[in-house]
Amino acid sequence: MRFEIYFPSRDKDGKELEAFKRFECFHKVHESLLKFFTGYTKIPAHGMYHGNDGKTVSEEIFVFVVYTLNEDKKGLQEYLKGLATDIKNELNQSAVIYTINNDSYFV
Repeated sequence: MRFEIYFPSRDKDGKELEAFKRFECFHKVHESLLKFFTGYTKIPAHGMYHGNDGKTVSEEIFVFVVYTLNEDKKGLQEYLKGLATDIKNELNQSAVIYTINNDSYFV
């Protein structure tokens, strides 16, 4: 199985995240992924979306990618939903996306 989780650099209002707050959340995701899967790949990417005010927001993001032999899709989805919810709450996001085998989910 392959999954991805998207990690932002701006909040839901398009404001750049405070460096320490972003690092602290990033570190929690990093530690969680290493504990749960023993490894991951982090890919830098560029995203664009319409903010709450209707303006286009451009941001640099990271995509965490994990390949696993774990076939427990339900368990994996629960784990990722929890991780995405933490990112959403800690970094003031409208939504966070994660994928499992190219199926996309938003929290």
